[in-house]
Amino acid sequence: ETSVQWIATYVSVVTAGGIIVPFDPLLLPDEMIKFINIADASAVVYSDHFSTLFEERGNELPNVEYFIKTDKNSFTLNPEETYTEEKYTTFNNILSLGKYLYEANGAPDDMLCHDTEKLSILLFTSGTTGTSKGVMLCEKNVCTVLTGIIPVLNVLTEKDSVLSVLPIHHTYEMSAGILAPMIYGMTVNICDGIKYVGKNIKQFKPSVLALVP
Repeated sequence: ETSVQWIATYVSVVTAGGIIVPFDPLLLPDEMIKFINIADASAVVYSDHFSTLFEERGNELPNVEYFIKTDKNSFTLNPEETYTEEKYTTFNNILSLGKYLYEANGAPDDMLCHDTEKLSILLFTSGTTGTSKGVMLCEKNVCTVLTGIIPVLNVLTEKDSVLSVLPIHHTYEMSAGILAPMIYGMTVNICDGIKYVGKNIKQFKPSVLALVP
């Protein structure tokens, strides 16, 4: 499901030169297991909703080294908390490791020096119909889209805000509803769900909605 932790994971993996594989949370469990194996994923980041699935069927994912669970309190780091090496771990545990590494060594100088035309984002999509297939995108693909969006949004400023309604495993929403507004310094508000759109519009008072017909 859409969350701050989801967005942080996406941006971090791509920025570090890794490959992100966004999933539709409505995928059937068998499909999710199959696609994770096809993608040869080494880590899975998931919400509490999927805990039972990965705890019971983790042995069907032999290449996954880490199962990382998020929750609504992720980003609330306990200053005393230290990283522990575990296959089933938490988002906060990973943050603790990152905090330790940053304080010990600073940010790696070569972190941003990677090939922007190599595989960076793997999307499993059926398009309009048919069986889902892997669509390969590179970082440059996404940046090109953002470059195209920015002139359209040039009337907007950091004072504007957007309500993210559509599922962010779709490139359209991730580009137009999340990344482009972030470039402008706009506030991105995450919708509580499709049936709460009216309530969230009254609550957040967004100036932008990126939607489909």
